[in-house]
Amino acid sequence: MVESQRANAEEIGTLLAVGLVLKALIVPLITQYADKRGDRKSVVLVLLLAGLSIFSLFQFTDAFWTIVVVLLLYSSAWSSVMPLGEGLALVEAKKHGLDYGRIRLWGSASFILGSVGGGWLLTGRSEDIIYWVVLGCIGSTVLMGLFLPREQTKTKQKEKSPLRELLTDPPFMICVTAATLIQASHMVYYAFSTLYWREVGHSEAVIGLLWGEGVMAEIILFAFGAAFVRRMGPARLLMIAGIAGLARWSLLASFTSLEVLIVAQLLHAFTFGITHLAFIDYVMHRIPERSSATAIGVYTATAFGIGSGVSMFAAGYLFENLGGNAFWVMAAVSGMGLLSALALKIINKSN
Repeated sequence: MVESQRANAEEIGTLLAVGLVLKALIVPLITQYADKRGDRKSVVLVLLLAGLSIFSLFQFTDAFWTIVVVLLLYSSAWSSVMPLGEGLALVEAKKHGLDYGRIRLWGSASFILGSVGGGWLLTGRSEDIIYWVVLGCIGSTVLMGLFLPREQTKTKQKEKSPLRELLTDPPFMICVTAATLIQASHMVYYAFSTLYWREVGHSEAVIGLLWGEGVMAEIILFAFGAAFVRRMGPARLLMIAGIAGLARWSLLASFTSLEVLIVAQLLHAFTFGITHLAFIDYVMHRIPERSSATAIGVYTATAFGIGSGVSMFAAGYLFENLGGNAFWVMAAVSGMGLLSALALKIINKSN
C-alpha cells in the first residue's frame, strides 16, 4: 500500500524503521501497564479497536508525512497486541496444563496461509486490494478479541514496577540477550535469501518451497516438542539454538546446492522455534505471573525491535558488499547468542 502511494525506497525504509523503533520504546511500557492494571483482556481490546480505527485512516493518506503520522499511531496501538496475546496464552496454558507450542503453531500456520492466499489474491488484481484485505483481517481480530479469557493479576503497591524488576534481574536480561542475538541472526536470511538463491540459479518455485519447509519444520516442533522443551530447560535450549544458528548460517555461506539448502531450512525449527520456546519456558517457570506480559514485551522490543532493526540495517550493507558471505557474520551473531546462553547456564548453576 505504501508503495502504491509512490513512496520511494528510502521513504519505505524510513517507515519500516519507525515501526521497529516504536516497538522497542512502547511495547514494554504498554505491557507493563497491562500487568499493573491486572486486566490484560481489556487492554488488548482497547488496542485492537484503536488499531482498527487508526488503520482505516490510511485510505485518506496521500503524502509521505501523513503516512508516517498514521503509521506512528497505528504502531503505537498494534505492536503490543501480540505480546499481550502471548501473555494470555501463557497464563491459560499454565493454568489448564496446556501445551503452549500447540497454541503457538497456529501463528506459524496462519503465516503460510496468508502467504499462499495473499499471492493468489493479488494475481491479476490491483495492489490496492491489500489495504482492504488487511483491514478485514484486523476487524476479524477485534471480533476474536471478545472471546479472550479474562485473567486478573495484581501488582502490590510496594513492589517494584514489573519493568524495573525485570531490567534489574541479571538472569532474565542474559536470557533476553541470548534470544535477541539468535533471532537477530536471521536478518540476512529474511531480507536477502530469496534474492541470493535466485542469483545462484534456483527458481521461484523452489525458493517458495524452501521458505515453506522452514515454517513447516517450525510448526512440527511447536506441535511435538513439549517433552523436549521440558527436559532441556531454557539455557540448554538457547545453547542448542545458538549451535544450530552457527551450523545453519555457515551452511548457507558455504553452499548453494539444493540438497544443502534443504538441510539448512530444517534447522529453522531450532534457530527460530527453539529460541522462542526457550524464552517462553523461562517466563512460564521463572517469572511471576503478574510480570509475564511485561517480560514478553521486553523480549518483543529487543528481539524484534532493537535487535532486528540493527541487524536488518547491517544486513543491507553486508549483503551489498559480501553477498552470500554475509551469512558468516550472522553465524558470528548466533555464536554470541550461544555464549550468552552458556552464561545463563553458568549463572543458573551458581544460584
